[in-house]
Amino acid sequence: MDYKAYEWRIALSLVVLLILIQMAGFFTMLQSNRAIAISAVEVELQTASQVVTRLLKLRQQRLAQSTAVLAADYGLRETVASGDQPTIESMLDNHGKRIGADLGVVRGLEGQLIAKVEPGMDESADDLDTRRLVSEEGGMHIESADSDGQSAFQFATVPVMTPRPSAQLTMGFAIDKAFVKDLSELNGLGVSVLSRDKEGDWQILASTLNGDQNNSLAQLLPAQPDEQVLSGQLHGENYQLLALPLSETQGADLQLVLSVPLQRAMAPYQRIEKVIAALILVGLVLSAFAVQLVIRRLVAPLNAMAHLDSLTGLPNRRVLDMTLHQAELSRQSRGIPYSLLMIDLDRFKLLNDSFGHAAGDKALQVVAERLLASVSKTDIIARQGGDEFAVLLNCTDQPAAERVANTILQALAAPIDYAGESLNVGGSVGVAVAAPGEPLPARQLMILADKAMYEAKRSAKGFVTTRA
Repeated sequence: MDYKAYEWRIALSLVVLLILIQMAGFFTMLQSNRAIAISAVEVELQTASQVVTRLLKLRQQRLAQSTAVLAADYGLRETVASGDQPTIESMLDNHGKRIGADLGVVRGLEGQLIAKVEPGMDESADDLDTRRLVSEEGGMHIESADSDGQSAFQFATVPVMTPRPSAQLTMGFAIDKAFVKDLSELNGLGVSVLSRDKEGDWQILASTLNGDQNNSLAQLLPAQPDEQVLSGQLHGENYQLLALPLSETQGADLQLVLSVPLQRAMAPYQRIEKVIAALILVGLVLSAFAVQLVIRRLVAPLNAMAHLDSLTGLPNRRVLDMTLHQAELSRQSRGIPYSLLMIDLDRFKLLNDSFGHAAGDKALQVVAERLLASVSKTDIIARQGGDEFAVLLNCTDQPAAERVANTILQALAAPIDYAGESLNVGGSVGVAVAAPGEPLPARQLMILADKAMYEAKRSAKGFVTTRA
């Protein structure tokens, strides 16, 4: 039995424990960093949503004021009263260019189209019902320009007085790529505007995201979004999203979605995590060296004290008991026989009394060396205590055990040189053979070997054999 296996078990257990503690701390830090990053992104999105809402309201006020100025223009009122469409469109075009508007529409009080100016969208204005777009002063008006949600405008509608209301003037800014690009450059976030068609499916109206991400966003956005931060993947990349309702009309909804890639928020933490991971790795290597040092300087000596005889360096009775148990298990499971030899030195007490304890210690050390030379490396020799030794012979039957006993007796018969003196100790051997058969407690075999040893000492036969 290799008693040093205990040292490796202790070392492995300590290293595994250190790894588990370090990994638990590291993964806890990862989760904490992710939670902090998500929280920071949520705050960023909420702040950005307030900024966007404020900007849209300011833009609405500017548009409303500009529209009111044009509606109060004497020339426009006179032209509307006369029904001169080319002149009205010219005035709408000039005023629209001054304020950067993309839409100019004049309708009668019954909703009939009088004049329109909408560069690049010649047909969509015909579907824009400006009568239902009139709301209370100060409100923000953003609506789809058609029932399919393919275009949208932020607009203001005011009456044209001549001096009584005779028409409605609508001026609008397009919700398009330029619009979302401006917002994105302002707040540094991804900006998308989605509209819902008649079938209730979300579609991208304008976005700063790429095509694959837009497809994922249209599928990810819930049917009834609320102003809460959402988590999701856009084309395989984790994003935090915040949807802001812009408007609702029959058959088409408008949502402005702010988006932040989680990777951007995690980047500073990931740099720190890489440094910490490297430090943990270095710490684990240093810990492994420290564990090895502790094993070598502390555990190994204690382990040797627990399993070896300090005088002879042979295994002690504890090791013998454990190896006997293993041998018995092998005999029961695989039918492998084994033998136990108990050895007692015949004249050790006389030698000790005559030449002193130092001579006795020397004799025990020489006996241990001779026993080791008499058996194979697979056999176990243990000091039982005093002048008694035990030898466990693996895979041996009775004849083989008796041959080993003879070899041991011859080795013990040789004199021992000590301080110019020739010391003779000799010995008696009891042989107990555990052949394949019924289970035999290891303690019982030791008793049988002890009895055989005392019989050999009493009869001066050298060795006596007994079978279990």
